Amino acid sequence: MSRRRARMRGADRAAAVVALAYLAVALLGPALCGSAGLRLALPLDLAPPGRAGAGLLGNADNGVDVLTALVWGARTSLMAAGAATLVNVGVGLVVGALAASLAPRAQALVLRVLDVLLAFPGILLAIYLAAVLPPSMPSLILALSATGWAGTARVVRTRALEIRARDHVEAARALGATPLAVLTRHVLPFVWAPLLVQGSFALSAAILAEASLAFLGLGLPPGTPSWGGLLDEGVAYLFVAPHLAIAPGLCITAAVLAFHVLGDGLRDALDVRLARVAR
Repeated sequence: MSRRRARMRGADRAAAVVALAYLAVALLGPALCGSAGLRLALPLDLAPPGRAGAGLLGNADNGVDVLTALVWGARTSLMAAGAATLVNVGVGLVVGALAASLAPRAQALVLRVLDVLLAFPGILLAIYLAAVLPPSMPSLILALSATGWAGTARVVRTRALEIRARDHVEAARALGATPLAVLTRHVLPFVWAPLLVQGSFALSAAILAEASLAFLGLGLPPGTPSWGGLLDEGVAYLFVAPHLAIAPGLCITAAVLAFHVLGDGLRDALDVRLARVAR
């Protein structure tokens, strides 16, 4: 094994550890740490780490414990980004699979629509939707998943067309299998690998987009713990209490990079052609 491949595998393992830690904190952290740290504690206003009575990562405006806010913000991030990723993957799977089964002219029309969606900056549409819709979790999920499914649809369509040209699919057609049976039994089972990789990339992008909307004060009702909201608050006190910006900034960076690197690792591990080249 080359040193480069060893380093890549080491990065994949580190990314998997960070991703699992993120999921564990988001799912179990709020139940373990409770919500007492989110209450106002004016004597600890902007208290740095290490000060008597302050939290492990210091305190934010009005004395809110930064560590508790980060834990609850991880749950908010996972709920919004995870739901948006499921919508993106689900819609992309359906649209891509159906597009692969259409006539060439219909496929061309679908591809032009996907090209338009991919050409439009998704974050701008997300900002617009989050601004005009009432602040709530469903509105945030809709804003995050408005255009994200288009890339998944193209990936699924390309993979489905490749699978449909294989011998076992031609044999199924020759034996009288219906188009629906060919799609569900002989095509879609081979699409899960690129779909899993695409889902990892989509989750990474959704975490960053959710934090960006929260930084702008959009998406969720005011007062909802979020990494982006805490980062926005920290920027206002950057030279007075830098820990407010550093802590959420590191959390966002670690989570986004972890799922992105994990997606790269999954792509290399699941793509048979890349595995053959590596041997």
